[in-house]
Amino acid sequence: MRRGRQNIDDSYYPLFVTTGIVDRLRVFTDDTINSESLKSIEFARNKYDITLYAYVLMPSHIHMLCCSEEMGGVSRFMNSWKSWMAKRIMEYYQSDPGIFHKFKDAVMRFDLESKQNCKVWSSRFDDVAIRNEEMLNQKLNYIHENPVRAGLARNTIEYRYSSAGFYEHGESGIIKLMNIYEP
Repeated sequence: MRRGRQNIDDSYYPLFVTTGIVDRLRVFTDDTINSESLKSIEFARNKYDITLYAYVLMPSHIHMLCCSEEMGGVSRFMNSWKSWMAKRIMEYYQSDPGIFHKFKDAVMRFDLESKQNCKVWSSRFDDVAIRNEEMLNQKLNYIHENPVRAGLARNTIEYRYSSAGFYEHGESGIIKLMNIYEP
């Protein structure tokens, strides 16, 4: 589910999308879960015919710049990906009682009527329609500079879980990307 009351036509405007782990828990901290996350993004991107222009997977959240051929496609993509990754994250952290307990506790605090026994993601995701080139450049730079600002890398292309290398070298990696500056 996306935040906000207005429906943005994601078939017309690219969207800057952000979603995070409940309580900003740092779950994307090693290659195994990060690679699984990128593979599942690619699977869902392909399944829902999403054009992905940029992304960064941070320890507690993800930012993406994407669009869909049909209205609501980005929402379906995000819901599918978050659902799949919630299961993978729970499996991965099942042996870590500290994190696993926090996921169980989050259900009690946020989703009292939920039939789930754990809550991994914040309930919704934020999206902002990219309506002009200035905003596009700002969001693309924000995505790629996020790991540097967070102290996870010295420069944008050093961080492995980002599309910055694609814009520098033209190679997509696990996730198929489209250069937003090319027609």
